[in-house]
Amino acid sequence: MKNLVVSVFMLLVNTLLFAQRYDDACVYNSLSDNELKQLEWYGNNQLLYDFLDEISYNSSRKAENIYYNVPIKFWIYHDKNSKDYISVPEIKSLIQILNEYHVLNNTGFRFVLQDYEYISKKNINTVNYGFQAFRLAVRYADKKCVNVHIVNNLVKRKKPIRGTYHRLTHSVIIRRVSSLTSLTHEIGHYFGLEHTHRNWNKSKCRQEAVSRTRRYANCLKTGLICEKSGDGLCDTPAEPVLVNLVNSNCEFTGTELTDNWGDVYTPDTKNIMSYPTYSTCREFFTKGQIAVMLKTAEKYKYLKNCIVKNASGSLQQAPADLFEPDNSIKMAGQIHFADRQYHSFHLLPKNKDEDWLYFDIKIMSRASVKLTVKKAKYALPEINISIYDKNYNFLKIINLTYTTKDKSALLKNLKPGRYYIKIEKKNKRPSVSDYYIELDLL
Repeated sequence: MKNLVVSVFMLLVNTLLFAQRYDDACVYNSLSDNELKQLEWYGNNQLLYDFLDEISYNSSRKAENIYYNVPIKFWIYHDKNSKDYISVPEIKSLIQILNEYHVLNNTGFRFVLQDYEYISKKNINTVNYGFQAFRLAVRYADKKCVNVHIVNNLVKRKKPIRGTYHRLTHSVIIRRVSSLTSLTHEIGHYFGLEHTHRNWNKSKCRQEAVSRTRRYANCLKTGLICEKSGDGLCDTPAEPVLVNLVNSNCEFTGTELTDNWGDVYTPDTKNIMSYPTYSTCREFFTKGQIAVMLKTAEKYKYLKNCIVKNASGSLQQAPADLFEPDNSIKMAGQIHFADRQYHSFHLLPKNKDEDWLYFDIKIMSRASVKLTVKKAKYALPEINISIYDKNYNFLKIINLTYTTKDKSALLKNLKPGRYYIKIEKKNKRPSVSDYYIELDLL
């Protein structure tokens, strides 16, 4: 009897988490209508826009609203008999691409690499997105992070899929070689976003109407359809699943498709939560989607240590800079001469409080380099700057004490080649600290 109960339970879990029709994209299982009803903003999109006003959100794409530094931990799976698994530079690239889309859309989120761990197992080169993926997500998890599981191959019924989000485990699993927007799409699910085509093939009482002013008739629901059907957001146009309905120019080709009321679909083929034929089309979140993500973030109590703004609106931590992650020599980002870069320190649990950069001297003779550190937005901390050569051999350390003025150091008589810079904060106590760094070839 016990075995029967367990089997039934796992069948229900499997169905709840992973049921999905489309084999080549995300296999997130949408919220049921009853689950959607539980959302605070269900049937009232204005609540989302009022929320953005309350937190002083600036909708300009050139603005910088930083509300959350979000830690991510990567779990990387590889077969014991294979050395083919994601490299550290690839991990760095994943975080940077994720941040680039959130910066482009001014979402208020910055993502920081908390940690990464390699899991070596037999026969793990290909993972089934069903029970196997669920089991891995349960076994390997850090409660203080967004857990992202990376596998070489992710399949459903032996067909490849890009990724999935597990609602019960709050974890993401993606295929190593995937689209540029796959991780951004799955993180969208993590922060409460639905697919823009949700329930597109259902009845009039469940399908989202093309018209933004159409209201329910002869249903148990009342009010605007776009606020209660589809993804529940009126600023994301109603759409069918766009697989094979978008050309390489990101133009919608299903111009004869209509909703249940006879209105022709005019979808947004560039929405990140959509399924266009070409995933490279996906670029944008709407204002409503941004509000949903920020509203959902309030519920994740285990991310409270990463909140940038407190109730009074004052800053508790500097925003993650766009060169993150750069907390190891293998993740060092390049800095060019006469270029100024903004960097910040983060005191997330287990994080190394350091930044790594590198520069190249390409002239044929020896040269001197002037390194300057300047105050940025908050406080310029006391730091140690260590210099290494291309073989990672330590060359020199520079101590800079706290000051409100610019501090410079001269690196003399350097041979042509590559050099690494480690910038380490001396004081480990929590504080808001950031800086600008510049290099000049003399």
